[in-house]
Amino acid sequence: MIDGSWDELVLNSTAAKSDFAGTYATSNTFKSVTSSSGADWITYCFHSVTGYQKIGSYTGTGTTGNKQTIGFRPRFLLSKRTSSASDWYMIDSVRNTSNPRNNFLNANTNDAEYTPGYGVNFEDDGFSFISTDLNGTNQTWIYLAIK
Repeated sequence: MIDGSWDELVLNSTAAKSDFAGTYATSNTFKSVTSSSGADWITYCFHSVTGYQKIGSYTGTGTTGNKQTIGFRPRFLLSKRTSSASDWYMIDSVRNTSNPRNNFLNANTNDAEYTPGYGVNFEDDGFSFISTDLNGTNQTWIYLAIK
């Protein structure tokens, strides 16, 4: 749920967040999800675990910085703009051992790793942006950060 409604984001798509048109379980037990076309979907469910992983969202400021304080230094970050179409960006501290982290993979493509002209700094208690590309003015983004 984003913004109090059932929404969907598709991992192999650049599409913005949309209203979920399928059927879903209404109990606390997770059950299978079926799309409006009748196809079964794989659903990934995450939750924040203090000191280990953080699920969240932020609104872009259009400036460098815009630090997201999460309580630990991330080793992996998955981020996607939900207010309009964008790639799913994956950044980690294994391929980039120092800031800025600017070796990217996209979850929605089979493209090779690439190094754009922008990136993210991983800090002791969160992450921040070295450009506006992942931080566009008034754009909504979601993230999964893992220690």
